[in-house]
Amino acid sequence: MKEIKSKNKRKTRSTKLKLFLIAIFTAALSQNCWADVTMNFDDWIDGSYGDVSTYNDGNGGQWESYASMCHTTNARSGRAVRFYFDQGATEYLLYKGTDGFGKDTGLGTVSFWYRHWSGGGETIRFLVQYNPDGGGWTKIGDTITVTSTTYMEFSEDVNIIGNNILFRIISIDDEERLLIDDLFLEDHSGGATISCSESTLSGFYYAQGYGPSESQSFDVSGSGLTDDITITPSTNYEISDDDASFQSTAMVLTQSGGTVASTTIYTRLKSGLSENDYEETITCSSTGASNETIDCSGKVFPAALENLVINEIDADTRGTDREEFIELYDGGAGNTSLTGLVLVFFNGDGDISYDAYDMDGETTDANGFYVIGSSRVLNVDSAITSSGWLQNGADAVALYVGDDTDFPDDSPLTSTNLIDAVVYGTNDADDAGLLVLLNASQPQVNEDDSGNGVDYSQQRMGNDPGGQRDTDGFQNAWPTPGEANYDAIWLGDTDNDWATATNWSPQSKPGAADKVFILGNAPEYPEVSSAETVDHIVLDHDAQLNGQENLTVTTVEIVHEITFSADTSRWQYFASPFTDLTPAGMASTNNRVDLWMATYNNSIAGDINNAWEFNLTNASVLSPGKGYAICTVNDDSEAGDQIYDTDYFMYSGGTLVDAGSAVTFSLLADESNWNLIGNPFLAPIDWDDEVNIDHSNLQGETAYLYDPSTGTYSTYTPGGGGGSPQHIPPMQGFFVNASSAGDFDIPPGARVNTAAAFLKSEGLKEFITFGVTADSIVDKASLVINPEATNSFDKLDALKLFATNKLLPQVYSTAGDYSKLVVNQLNELPASIQMYLFTGQADEITLSFPDIEKLRNNLEILVELQGKTYDLRNLLTGDIKIPVSEKGITIPFEVHLFESHTGISSFDENNPKVYYNGTGLRYMNFPGQPGHISIFTPTGRKMIKFPVKNSDGYLELNLQQGIYLVFFESSSKTSTSKFIVSR
Repeated sequence: MKEIKSKNKRKTRSTKLKLFLIAIFTAALSQNCWADVTMNFDDWIDGSYGDVSTYNDGNGGQWESYASMCHTTNARSGRAVRFYFDQGATEYLLYKGTDGFGKDTGLGTVSFWYRHWSGGGETIRFLVQYNPDGGGWTKIGDTITVTSTTYMEFSEDVNIIGNNILFRIISIDDEERLLIDDLFLEDHSGGATISCSESTLSGFYYAQGYGPSESQSFDVSGSGLTDDITITPSTNYEISDDDASFQSTAMVLTQSGGTVASTTIYTRLKSGLSENDYEETITCSSTGASNETIDCSGKVFPAALENLVINEIDADTRGTDREEFIELYDGGAGNTSLTGLVLVFFNGDGDISYDAYDMDGETTDANGFYVIGSSRVLNVDSAITSSGWLQNGADAVALYVGDDTDFPDDSPLTSTNLIDAVVYGTNDADDAGLLVLLNASQPQVNEDDSGNGVDYSQQRMGNDPGGQRDTDGFQNAWPTPGEANYDAIWLGDTDNDWATATNWSPQSKPGAADKVFILGNAPEYPEVSSAETVDHIVLDHDAQLNGQENLTVTTVEIVHEITFSADTSRWQYFASPFTDLTPAGMASTNNRVDLWMATYNNSIAGDINNAWEFNLTNASVLSPGKGYAICTVNDDSEAGDQIYDTDYFMYSGGTLVDAGSAVTFSLLADESNWNLIGNPFLAPIDWDDEVNIDHSNLQGETAYLYDPSTGTYSTYTPGGGGGSPQHIPPMQGFFVNASSAGDFDIPPGARVNTAAAFLKSEGLKEFITFGVTADSIVDKASLVINPEATNSFDKLDALKLFATNKLLPQVYSTAGDYSKLVVNQLNELPASIQMYLFTGQADEITLSFPDIEKLRNNLEILVELQGKTYDLRNLLTGDIKIPVSEKGITIPFEVHLFESHTGISSFDENNPKVYYNGTGLRYMNFPGQPGHISIFTPTGRKMIKFPVKNSDGYLELNLQQGIYLVFFESSSKTSTSKFIVSR
């Protein structure tokens, strides 16, 4: 500009000369560095293809080409530049500006026209590029492929500022010649601009005393700049260019040639802020450019969360998983607000979320606990009514600062705003994908590590106040929702000495302030032989402890299991080990309060089964040494039907009996002489101990123990008589028969340290085993009747693992999805199951049924195999011989299971009876009212239905060989039976 001013100072020349000079200057400017570049190539001299050629357009513009020429043939107008083909090197056309270093005053729109020489289909591809001030070539637009002889326009907006910008068109694939004409390079005219990839960022969370927040990023670039870009953070946000070193002061991005390349900037909410919302703006500015802003939204929540952990998880419970829960713990601070937090559940199948629970408005209780789970769980704060909501594993639970809307279903794993996480399973392989939620080297925890996953939870030992994202402190133990976890767990791996450190987890004897859990399936049970003190002890069901008189303890709880099913007795006999236990003091672990208890009064009947009194109130003290009958009432199923619980657990709490002396029971010898007594100690007693137990006032010295799983009594007489156990377990009630009234002592000296399981119903799970034998090689598969199962393949079933030796016979069944199973569980009857027998290379196979004698009498099993029907209840040999006509084949057979019963509404000996005499049916003892008889095949196909009007009658039949079911029904009675046609 200084040169222009100097020329304008010459005012003594004539006006005509002045205008002439201005015109000349303006013409030159149009081709100079201060103007757009327009080139039609018409003034270029024709030439031949050569190596590097140069051309000066006469106005200071310098051009260079390689392996190219300029000619009128096929030009768009005048002349056009033509690239050679198959040169072996890359042809190009280059504009070098007026000084040989490139175009000045920036680069705006670039345009030119191009075409294929012949249109013969030969490949032509080229690039358009610019090089700003020696910074390297940058592509303008996409790679161009040329196919047509019609001229096409290339036009792209480069929009960069600066000087020394080289421009070129370069061939990259040249089987034929390329024509270029009418080229235009525009100066940059857009002004200074700043570009940001984001205008808003949200989700900057942390809890007070827990910051800073996780960082987020945005990209900044600039063009046409006359100054650097300055990024200014707001008061409570800080920025960084490496996501490591953050600053609260402004950051400068230096421009070069008017350009700032795209640069990633990180920002986060500062640490040390108080509870509040933080809606603030980060500003990007440069002289002459409009500011760009990024609106940031963050929040600091109340409460210090540095000690908040996922403290306990119970994902696998009995039945339909209706007692699942998750417990949070704040380290004992108490009343900690959980607003601003969210629990997120991740599925190990795909490592994505399947649910999220917002914690806004929730707080821990006064002791620091918060429980979310089934409504049946004790101390639950947030109840979930559905069952099975918490997956069994391998899965994960994570606690984040955030909202449930941040985690829609199928959200990926993230560590952003993560507070704590637990990755867990039930004998599942480690999920490496989920383990990224934890600190390095932390394990996936196994709920079934102790072999009792459905009863135990996974919990941090000692309510660990730290350890966020650490899981190596988790153990399996009886659930403690809303209560302190255990400090020590008896494993019994070494011996039975309480003082042996290696018997405990962790590896040290518990102290006076500790809460202790005794496993119910330990190899050895503890013997307390010298004075010990603990604060709290919990005995698992079937656990025991000898030497209780040497143990000083503030609180004792005993897990007592009541299990039953609809087909077995719901009652069991129980004795209190406490001096002050009441029915009200027996708290259910799943919020049940419908406990039934009965006392036995032998003075009101001479029959052992008819002397029960329901005379206990909630405040009645249960006398140590006395036996009680105990059960729970019916429970509503989720379908609304009345069902029985298959498993039920009770806590009992109180002051233990004094084991320093005998517990005395006053025997009565009234109407029946039967007395219900019980073992009041925490260890079994040896009924064979004639030294410590005086049996003299008993008739026969026999103990009668009721077994709810069979509904019958078994007996044990000192010296080994009978089937009851010699060692009567803790809290077991049992009958004795008195020869005379008087005191009967249950002395602590009769205690022994040996495993003894409390007699209780095992629930309805019947195994029907199918064994195939050939040359003494046996393979087995089982059907299991289990109300908890489904009739498709589920977690209760087991897939068939076939022998690798194809010579051996194999047997298996299939589920609804045709999975091949070795264990197939069925939830209801009647059922028909397809099974298969692989013959291997045997000449003959024996199909046997080893467990059939253990099944209930009314369970009928029919097998249809090779055109014959076998009634397993009536097999004389107990097995089926199968000749093998073709080896190495699979033989299908069907198994039909159903229940037979007589007299639903009455069970007297006059109930209806049906007999098959070889040619027809004779029926007897039918009621006077009308009814009908139906005959079915085992698969349910009705063969015959006929009315019954008389009490006795006969129906002649013409049926094929097979097994048939007969069903009679009237308004008051029903009857089901079967018969076999063998001809």
